[in-house]
Amino acid sequence: MRIFSLFIAFMLTFNIFAEEVLIGGYHDNNGDGEHNVIARLKENGSKIDCIYIFVASTMGNGYYRIDSNKIPEFVTALSEVKTKFEEWSTQAIDNGIEKFTKQISVNFPKVVVYLSGKSNFNFSQKLNALFQVDNGIPCVWIYASTSTNFSKYNNKKEVFSMLFENPSDIDGLISILRDEETILQLAHKNLQIERKFDDLFQ
Repeated sequence: MRIFSLFIAFMLTFNIFAEEVLIGGYHDNNGDGEHNVIARLKENGSKIDCIYIFVASTMGNGYYRIDSNKIPEFVTALSEVKTKFEEWSTQAIDNGIEKFTKQISVNFPKVVVYLSGKSNFNFSQKLNALFQVDNGIPCVWIYASTSTNFSKYNNKKEVFSMLFENPSDIDGLISILRDEETILQLAHKNLQIERKFDDLFQ
């Protein structure tokens, strides 16, 4: 219910149309720990146009937009990050490492980065993955660093990031996006729920 409530708030803020629908959420250790994933449908709901993944940013909330043709590449990159996260976490714990930082070599597709609540976006942004150990606790950051478009924010870099402290949380995101059929099933299921609620208030 919490995720659904956040989605309603998002709809009111951004005036989202009916073809954009919540398909789930994932656990993120940034902010409140829960972020939504939304699919934009086309061709009467039979195809996916893109997905929006909500993330934290240095100015509040933001999101990545990933076009449908890039979703498989994004999921593959997530799987590679998860595997490396598991391997390096074991090494860090077994060797009693308290502090450590290293980039994970992985090729994410470029995404569009938005700052929530503002018409501010940057096309073709590169996503990076960073493994970190802090006070003996391993984590992974997936992030984009980009300049804003608003004049009052000129020359400032903003970081849009996802923070995972457990590989299973990455699995949660992968499970939502693993293929087109899964995304469409989740979208249609939630559309039916929305329409059922709407029918109650005629």
